[in-house]
Amino acid sequence: MSGGLTRAMLLAAGRGERLRPLTDRVPKPLVPVGGRPMIFYVLDLLAAAGIREVRVNTHHLGARVPEAVGSGEAWGLSLCYHPEPAILGTGGGLAATCRACPALAQGDFVMINADVLTDVDLAAVIAAHRARSALATLVLRDDPEAARFGLIGHDGDGRIRRFLEVDLGGAVHDRMFTGVQVLSPGILAYLRGDGAYPVTDAYKAALQAGEPLVAHVHGGYWADLGTPERLAAAEADLAAGRAGRLPPPRR
Repeated sequence: MSGGLTRAMLLAAGRGERLRPLTDRVPKPLVPVGGRPMIFYVLDLLAAAGIREVRVNTHHLGARVPEAVGSGEAWGLSLCYHPEPAILGTGGGLAATCRACPALAQGDFVMINADVLTDVDLAAVIAAHRARSALATLVLRDDPEAARFGLIGHDGDGRIRRFLEVDLGGAVHDRMFTGVQVLSPGILAYLRGDGAYPVTDAYKAALQAGEPLVAHVHGGYWADLGTPERLAAAEADLAAGRAGRLPPPRR
């Protein structure tokens, strides 16, 4: 369980440009993988970790997401949707949601992308975040193409020392970010407020300010569902039982 951490932000506002033509008629979070909308797997993960309240931002064909997902009751969750008339990115979306719902960041909270399929032990990430009193705990993984996605480097103690182009020196391991993170309320000080921008801008500013950003390395299953090729690979993994120890489906 999450040890009292019960809130999460689920990033579901992406247009899904790389998944066209599928996303011409289906919002990205509802694109099926293994016969279920991709967002269902993330809701399974959140529920298994003891999360109870989830804020979900939406944009492209966004009204269809609550129609398909509902209130979250099937997962034991309470979902609240935040439509974005103009897409705000991960940082702008988080800032706008916190303005609309200050309770989200009254304590530590999870933030996760809707387009990942993973068996990460989210409760363990939460516990590690709290044990380290981190501003942000980012779930990282090894990948032979990590440099193509942007390297994040940490030292032997798990402290992040390099985030994309910001390099403080001392990194001994370079890995890639999975789109899973646990954040403390202090991250809000590094958000720019209005406008569209990625949350990575906040992480770079926080790193330069000497804030404790911590890596949690995930060695299990993870798949990005953002392209037809990766979606097909995840489908094959699910069919062959290669998708790790996913939480039991709630719906």
